[in-house]
Amino acid sequence: MKTTGIVLVQNEEEFIGKCLNGIYDALDEIVVISDTKYSFTGEIITPDNTVNVINNFPDPKNKIVKIFGEFYDPNLAPLYNDRKQREIARNSSRINPDIFFVADSDEIWKPEILKNVIKYISDHFDEGNYFRAKAVLLFRKLYNGETLAVALKNRNKFYFQNISIAYKPELKPKFSRLVEGNIKEVHVPLSIGLLEHHSFIKDETRMYEKLMHWGHAHDKTEEYFEKWFKEKWLCADLNSKNVGLHNPSMKPRLRKYEPAMLEAIMSTNNNLKIENEITGFFRKHDKKKRFFLF
Repeated sequence: MKTTGIVLVQNEEEFIGKCLNGIYDALDEIVVISDTKYSFTGEIITPDNTVNVINNFPDPKNKIVKIFGEFYDPNLAPLYNDRKQREIARNSSRINPDIFFVADSDEIWKPEILKNVIKYISDHFDEGNYFRAKAVLLFRKLYNGETLAVALKNRNKFYFQNISIAYKPELKPKFSRLVEGNIKEVHVPLSIGLLEHHSFIKDETRMYEKLMHWGHAHDKTEEYFEKWFKEKWLCADLNSKNVGLHNPSMKPRLRKYEPAMLEAIMSTNNNLKIENEITGFFRKHDKKKRFFLF
């Protein structure tokens, strides 16, 4: 089974090298795409050192396809500019893979864990079906240098605007990345492991900028968004309710671990049994290509 990774990246100089290092050995190809001028919401950005980090990343097996340019389309909503870049990356593959693996540019995988995930997908691959797993989010303020450990799990889900998760078919949410189709739940041993999802936030100002950058305020006034940020986002904790900006009735599924617990989780490959299963989803898709979005 041939695998291609897709990484959308912009101003992630701190983590993009670690991201690529974690997925390089497990995948047959990696397509990295970055808009070097515009954010998904159309603001002109000031690029950091991300492109140089990518260009200097060791690639002895010639696995990495690099796409840098201007891709923003003012006629598309932020979510669809995201999709547009993903489709450009997908169409730029040189190997015609069986599956596409989509990783966030600040996710850090242990190579052996990703290899186990790919093996699981291969062992359970069903022609014409779609496998999907998504990490539980630790919803709290994160600052530069902090890390989260998340299990590959998709039950009791919380979503904040257009973060990708799998939905029940009858919900048909506005921002779903799934087309309508039959979804069935499958369970995988959690022993596959955990991934490390780093914070890219240096301070509250940077946090605000990032939320704006990724389109969370695209249909809100700046005054409304700033009020929500100060009164909801910054005040959120494990008991918070009605935090979501676009879905105010949603209560987050919250998890918080102390640093020592995080270290123990990562070092033991989750033998602490914090969760007892991983949940994935199969769905009808096109004839040959599947996306595996983690």
